[in-house]
Amino acid sequence: MSSYADTSFLVSLYGRDANSGAAITLVSARRPVFMVTPFGEAEFTSIVFAVCGRPRGWTVTEAKAIEQDLARDLQAGVWQSEDWQAETWARAQELARRHAPTLSCRALDTLHVASALLLEADDFYTFDRDQAKLARVAGMRVLGC
Repeated sequence: MSSYADTSFLVSLYGRDANSGAAITLVSARRPVFMVTPFGEAEFTSIVFAVCGRPRGWTVTEAKAIEQDLARDLQAGVWQSEDWQAETWARAQELARRHAPTLSCRALDTLHVASALLLEADDFYTFDRDQAKLARVAGMRVLGC
């Protein structure tokens, strides 16, 4: 069984935030194998470093450690690295055409859900409520939200 974790879930799993406890509990209980794309890695890095300097954020040193922890787990095979599929763009546009009028989903939401669908993930892990709605209407089982 394979799973897709969006960035909100990965940041909660590796960093410390309001959802970290729930992320750790879900991963401990379900033992998913997350598929991570270069897009997911890039967004993870962007978010981890954007939190630096915010109230209750982490330091640059902590952000580097969080980024290294994910990279180490990917290298060790804890999570599965997957290539970005060219069809992701077209699938994201299709999702936007079908669901944005009612769900107001954003481009990043459609890209994550499109990636998960094309990678044939069994589960979609997220703490982003809007993204969870999109994943559900796209037929995915959502955990976290």
